Amino acid sequence: MPSPWLGIEIGLGGLRANQRALEITGHNIANVHTEGYSRQSPVFETTPALDYPVASEPGQIGTGVHIARTNRYREMFLDLQYRKHSANYGYSKTLVDFYDQLEGVWQEPSDYNLRAHLDRFWDALQDLANRPGAYDARVTVIESGKALVQVAKSLHQQMEDLGKSLEDRIQADVTELNRMANDVAQLNEQIARVQAQGQTAHDLEDKRDLLLDQMAAMAGVRWELTPAGRVTVYIGTHRLVNGAAAVPDPVDEVVGDATGAQYVLKWSSDSSAITLTSGELAATLEARNVLLPYFSSKLDTLVSVVAGKINWQHSQGWPQSGDFFRGVNPKDPNASPPEEFTLDWNLFDVDPDIESDPWQIAAAASGPTITESDGENARKMAALFDAALSGLDNSTVGEYYRATEADLGVRARKERSVEETLRIQVQQVRTLRDSTSGVTLDEEVARMIQYQQAFGAAARLITTVDEMLDKLINGTGAVGR
Repeated sequence: MPSPWLGIEIGLGGLRANQRALEITGHNIANVHTEGYSRQSPVFETTPALDYPVASEPGQIGTGVHIARTNRYREMFLDLQYRKHSANYGYSKTLVDFYDQLEGVWQEPSDYNLRAHLDRFWDALQDLANRPGAYDARVTVIESGKALVQVAKSLHQQMEDLGKSLEDRIQADVTELNRMANDVAQLNEQIARVQAQGQTAHDLEDKRDLLLDQMAAMAGVRWELTPAGRVTVYIGTHRLVNGAAAVPDPVDEVVGDATGAQYVLKWSSDSSAITLTSGELAATLEARNVLLPYFSSKLDTLVSVVAGKINWQHSQGWPQSGDFFRGVNPKDPNASPPEEFTLDWNLFDVDPDIESDPWQIAAAASGPTITESDGENARKMAALFDAALSGLDNSTVGEYYRATEADLGVRARKERSVEETLRIQVQQVRTLRDSTSGVTLDEEVARMIQYQQAFGAAARLITTVDEMLDKLINGTGAVGR
């Protein structure tokens, strides 16, 4: 006959198991809004059975239940898909943000943008060609020229500022990436220690997985899980976090610096270059190293060719007072006429001598006196705006500006379309992953009620067995007393 106390042990096991299950459910409910949290679930198992002591009644006696382990609901395949799509989306979204900023710089309101001031300068030259002896026409040319210089320099400065903000963002991302890598390395050791003791470290694994999500979005990292529970994190084929045991320096940090025209990322261990192909940081580097210099060169070319050609034509007229704009020089001093020019933005302005004396504008084709009819050189300067210039890819000033503006618009629209597609993909994978890993309050409340009822039933079992034992202990042999 089994021990009369077995029923109490079974009931006690039920109390413990269901109490633990209630604690796990409560943990799920408390973390319903915790980013990166994965739902946990208790696994109930029977405790080892006892052989029945009477040979005539073969079989085993059940001894109750216990929580064998706690499952963490996480699918590695979904993590892989989510991080892949997240890296691509982070790359595209960052480029869209850059194009939005660049469009804001390049495409200012039409009354104030560079194109409007080019048109006003052309109008002023046309007016001077028609009225070369009018002082006000000459002043208007100077004022419209200075306005053109100011808006061009402002546009150049805004693009310079945009480049500096990109560098600041790169450095901030590098700092954050290194911080996350060090956090992953620390979590690796904590998780490995817990698992070495035969325990689970689900909450620590959630924290590490959230960091891996963020690192994938930032730098497109990939990872491998080691048997000891650590992860090795890679950028390309190089280890950012070494998941091997007992590594003196588990993290090879990223360092970055502007080297000439390029902003370069390198490994701190050997200074080898890092190539990123996806993630926010890769897009910021592309914006800083490729896209911004491309559109900056378009601005430099447009302004330098317009100012340089005006200078050359101005030097052909009378009075022979030199260049109209300063800070612009032919790349080939022997070319006549020159087609390519260098531009010094710090010096770029209307020549001070012309600004102080409008009669120094070489509007006439010849001298020595200014007449009301000789505005031929001013007419030739104005005609430059309608000429196909080799320095502007054999297009006119207006065509070159519109082509640059259109190029920016097409790139931005294309990237926005890509971003929207990738955003939908990320959302779909995230929804699928959340359906597996996320906490659903209705389900947790249903489980809570289930465990509560089981806990109450186990308590009732103990009470019933207690009453039976009381009868056995206190009632046996009491007849006839």
